[in-house]
Formats: sequence, structure tokens, C-alpha cells
Amino acid sequence: MSHGSKHHRLQGSLGAGTSPGRVFPGKKMSGKDGNKQVTIKNLNIFYLNISKNILLLKGSIPGNLKQMIFLSFIN
Repeated sequence: MSHGSKHHRLQGSLGAGTSPGRVFPGKKMSGKDGNKQVTIKNLNIFYLNISKNILLLKGSIPGNLKQMIFLSFIN
């Protein structure tokens, strides 16, 4: 959000104008973004050092920096 923009994750149009003049129940509205379990396949193991607990993966891992991730290895 730069240059004073105040349109960062705000709702857009909510529905029709004068008629019906209300928002229908169950309308998808803005809410919490994220907080979902995501499965990423086909990540490559770039480096593995078991004694120092280091695992480097090549690929995109969703989430923030310093966030805990859970790994599951499937043969």
C-alpha cells in the first residue's frame, strides 16, 4: 500500500442499486485471508543435513517468513 492508497483489501460492489436495496443473505464478503492447509507437490530437496537439522527445498512454499511448516514425505 503505497502513495496513500486507501483501497487495500476493501470490499467492492456489494450488490444491486436501488432494487432490491439490500444485500442478499450468504453474500461472499471479505474475511480472513489464509489460515488454510495447502498441499504443494513436486518440491525438490536441494540440501539435507540431518545432524544440523537443515533442509533446503527448491520450489515455492506458501506462508510467511519464520512460519512453521509441516513436511510429509511420500515415496
